[in-house]
Amino acid sequence: MLLNTLDESKKDLQLEAEKVDNINSQLGELEAQLYKHNQNFQFSKADMDAQRYKYEEALFGYGNAEEEEKKYIQLQKATDKFFLIAENTQIKIDDLNNQLKLINENIKNIHSVDLSLRFSLD
Repeated sequence: MLLNTLDESKKDLQLEAEKVDNINSQLGELEAQLYKHNQNFQFSKADMDAQRYKYEEALFGYGNAEEEEKKYIQLQKATDKFFLIAENTQIKIDDLNNQLKLINENIKNIHSVDLSLRFSLD
């Protein structure tokens, strides 16, 4: 009976370890994507800020304000889009990290059960 429980415990531990490997793989991909998305956001924001300056200058007579405003609004929309993409990627990463915490708690519990079973066998 105890040996069967010990075998089940080992199988559970192996399943949890596979889940950890899978999540770590997903995290690696998502973190690379997050880096790319954050870079896109930062560059887009820099372009938007430069365009905002041109637009403000145009408001004081140094260019076509209407044209500069259109460009600014387009860049603002693009920047917002990049921000949301990065934010959604971060949410996915946070979700996977929370899953990892739960799995690691399960692994600790399995180890604890495994240890108590081994002591029972001795």
